[in-house]
Amino acid sequence: MKWMVHGKRLPGYYPRILCIVLTLLLAALSYYYHKVDLPEKLREQETCLRSTMDLNAMEHATVLMLKEGTRLEKGSAIDEVALAKLEQVERPVLFLPDEYLSGTEQVMGRIVERTISGGEILVPQSIKSQDNRQEGYYRLVSVTLRGNLLGSLVEGKDIDLLAHRDDGTYEILVSKTPLMQVDFDKSRQTEILIPVDDYEQRLIEKVRDTVAFSARLYLDPTQPEAPCVEGPGVEEDYAH
Repeated sequence: MKWMVHGKRLPGYYPRILCIVLTLLLAALSYYYHKVDLPEKLREQETCLRSTMDLNAMEHATVLMLKEGTRLEKGSAIDEVALAKLEQVERPVLFLPDEYLSGTEQVMGRIVERTISGGEILVPQSIKSQDNRQEGYYRLVSVTLRGNLLGSLVEGKDIDLLAHRDDGTYEILVSKTPLMQVDFDKSRQTEILIPVDDYEQRLIEKVRDTVAFSARLYLDPTQPEAPCVEGPGVEEDYAH
């Protein structure tokens, strides 16, 4: 392109104008990088760094924790007394397990799967659902036991209900049923409430006056239930 004024060429103006434009463009880019882009990236890096080092700046979540100085025993039921030992606290997400419990409604009425000590955060693996006898056609019945397994019978534990006869034999009337209530008296007898179905209740009522009942305690909630072994005496009583 030729720049002309009054028919005369003005040599060198085009390269000069191009250099000015490029200089202004570089100046604008430099200003943007140093005044806008770089400070923004530094702020983002600072926020990211603070979120991993500054506890107050970290992302927090509400979790359910067992109060210091308390304890929940394995196999115990989470009732109102157990709920009083729990509290909701805020903890940095960075230090939390992959899964955790945050509300009391998630644990009410469930069973402690393993012993939990004070200060522990509750996770789904710490508890289990109530036995399926809480649903369907199961009903509560009371049974008087001889002895109390040295005081080991507590609510929430799973037991087998045994019927003992005078000849030394016994039958398993109810297999792996949870204890809903346990009452001890001074006569070394124990009154318990357990859920049973209609057939199991009929067996219990048929032999209630002719046998002595006892409980066999499961050491771990994950143990498989024992098969019911009904001796000839039970079958004959039920047949009549």
